[in-house]
Amino acid sequence: IEKLKEQMTNYSKAVERNFETINNIVHSAFWDNIREQLSKDPPNMLVILPLLDDLKKMLKQCVPNRGDLHEQLNSNINTEHIEDMIKHDAIDNRFIITIVRYIFNFIETFQSSGDDKDFSKIKESLLDRYSNGMYLRDFFPEFFKEAFMMTEKILKESEELKQMPEYETIKEMYKNHMK
Repeated sequence: IEKLKEQMTNYSKAVERNFETINNIVHSAFWDNIREQLSKDPPNMLVILPLLDDLKKMLKQCVPNRGDLHEQLNSNINTEHIEDMIKHDAIDNRFIITIVRYIFNFIETFQSSGDDKDFSKIKESLLDRYSNGMYLRDFFPEFFKEAFMMTEKILKESEELKQMPEYETIKEMYKNHMK
């Protein structure tokens, strides 16, 4: 029985490693495709639109009951307008920096204060490198990876908070405070 348990544990670990390897390969292929599209002459900027839509949805999940912030996100990350700008070659570096700063600032507002220092360094480093000539093919994948990672972390921490026994007490205190 002990030998069987050991074999099952080894098998489970092997499956987990294989899953992780496959997951890494898929992610790599995805980001390689994004880089390839942005490496074309001219760059296929349309490839960022689904990423922006997905990121906007995730950001809204960070504040599910804040319709005002949803509207703000919709107007500041208006992918239909951005698509028109791309099609008319009206996207410039200033626009890219403005929208990226907006997204990073939104994330900073809702992330844990313990992440502020590191995230600020990442944000400023990425924007500085872009301002100093970083290629779009390198910039956008790095930006989106960071933005998705931090937004996922906010969502995970939010779910963990909701699982804490103190959450209901805090919610009730806030509800009473608003009366």
